Amino acid sequence: MQNERMQAVVLTLSGMHGGICMAVYSEQENKLYRLVGDENGSPMPRILLYELDLLDLIEFVPTGCLALGPQTENIVIDMKEGIKKIGHYRGTIGDIYNSIYCGRTIDGTIFGTIGYKLDELVSLNYSLEICKVNNMVIRKEQKSDGTPTGKAYFYCNGKRHIEYSVTDFGHDIRGLDIKKMDIGNAYIVVSIPKEPLEGYGYYKFVSAIYEV
Repeated sequence: MQNERMQAVVLTLSGMHGGICMAVYSEQENKLYRLVGDENGSPMPRILLYELDLLDLIEFVPTGCLALGPQTENIVIDMKEGIKKIGHYRGTIGDIYNSIYCGRTIDGTIFGTIGYKLDELVSLNYSLEICKVNNMVIRKEQKSDGTPTGKAYFYCNGKRHIEYSVTDFGHDIRGLDIKKMDIGNAYIVVSIPKEPLEGYGYYKFVSAIYEV
């Protein structure tokens, strides 16, 4: 992988520490990855929001793998080479989901639980999941400091999930004059951070929502 040009499909373009959390899918390897800018796991620059769309096909030069906590999928890329859009994926997010999870038992949990965060990781060694959900709603709620936030409520294989934080810019309810956003059926990409929020654990972030 190192220093050889790599192609992948963009799965997320979500907010992360002033930059972009970019999860991608390698069709050749049938795996999920997260692109980072350096050995500290820095997110991608926010300007990519204006240059790329979900399911775009991109090319970049990886310089190595970087495991940070549960984020074993991280790939450090050569930022001098940057990210080049070379087309658009011909399939759908459903095709990617079916390819990755073919033959696996889907029990309705996300990272092994139905809660919106993990208090501890135990033996978890991955940080990205694609989930097929239904009856999804995003509600505008308030943080403890009074600022608005978007929280997702949905069912996954019959199990109810509540209060997931939404970081997908395409479904950002905070600045809208509405109290809820009805999504219905969707595929979602869920990510967990490299380290816990002090005193609160590892939050599960809905990084991308594909309505179907």
